Amino acid sequence: MRGNALEKKSNYEVLEKDVGLKRFFPRSLLDSVKLSGHWPSEAPRRREPPEAEERQAKTLRKLIQQTFRQFANLNREESILKFFEILSPVYRFDKECFKCALGSSWIISVELAIGPEEGISYLTDKGCSPTHLADFNQVQTIQYSNSDDKDRKGMLQLKVAGAPEPLTVTAPSLTIAENMADLIDGYCRLVNGATQSFIIRPQKEGERALPSIPKLANSDKQGVRTHAVSVSETDDYAEIIDEEDTYTMPSSK
Repeated sequence: MRGNALEKKSNYEVLEKDVGLKRFFPRSLLDSVKLSGHWPSEAPRRREPPEAEERQAKTLRKLIQQTFRQFANLNREESILKFFEILSPVYRFDKECFKCALGSSWIISVELAIGPEEGISYLTDKGCSPTHLADFNQVQTIQYSNSDDKDRKGMLQLKVAGAPEPLTVTAPSLTIAENMADLIDGYCRLVNGATQSFIIRPQKEGERALPSIPKLANSDKQGVRTHAVSVSETDDYAEIIDEEDTYTMPSSK
């Protein structure tokens, strides 16, 4: 919409009555002025004189129109960035905390904080300052797995440059450990400008790696375009003979 779209009375009424201003403003503000957006489930509050309410409504309308003119020309991406810019002083949306424990047991219960300012840190109490563990550019590999105890907690291990042993964190479940690994991996790739993941993912039960393809010596490659893999080497592939340019059905066993 154009920057002056809300200056047209009909457009503003659509916003006020059909869309509802309660989607954009706190209820305390709307309850204090004569505008749509009241919550009918509550008992009516003491109202201001009609003249005072009308003045407040006009003031709010002008503020909405002025603010809309400032941001009307922003595209989708610019609007999103502006929203987060306004939100950041009020709420730290760029930091996530996970309840876990340092080490391979639940001896020290902490909150692991992961974010651009904290890096990888932990807090023992809500009011305390975070204790720094590692920066994202120090992380070399990330692994997660189930712990060996009967509770099947999740285990996260980070190989940190300069550290004598991996940083080990115990999470309540494997899912939480995997979430922490993915989040740390994203920051590591962003900081290092890497496209390849830092995570060494565990091999699931029942999975087995495919056998390696045998390599031929240069003398064996002359005159033969492919080499048949013997049954003793692997049982996963049918024999393929490609000496002629014809398709041959694999023999059934």
